[in-house]
Amino acid sequence: FCEIPEAVCASEHSNELRWVSGMFYWIRQIQSHDEDGWNYMEKIREQAIELESGAALDPKLVTAVGCVLKTGSVDCVPDEYLTERASEVLALTTGPQRPTESPTLTSPPSSS
Repeated sequence: FCEIPEAVCASEHSNELRWVSGMFYWIRQIQSHDEDGWNYMEKIREQAIELESGAALDPKLVTAVGCVLKTGSVDCVPDEYLTERASEVLALTTGPQRPTESPTLTSPPSSS
């Protein structure tokens, strides 16, 4: 790596490395976040229960996760970008693109 520092990014496997690195970061920083009375795993469980009962995704949860990613704390002033991204996430999870609860079959499977 000293001779060719960009070797990691130039590799055909760089996407996998980035994905694994991102998952590692998510697990270490977000899933394990438990500070000042805010525990990610508890919040996500609460949100899952609320979603099951028909509630919408809580924008405060999305913002808090964005703040932890950005600053390491749930207490940050979200910038315009973070607010826009939170809105996009909410639109994807509550909008018309949301999948049906069970698969629907519109035509019978082919016999081939």
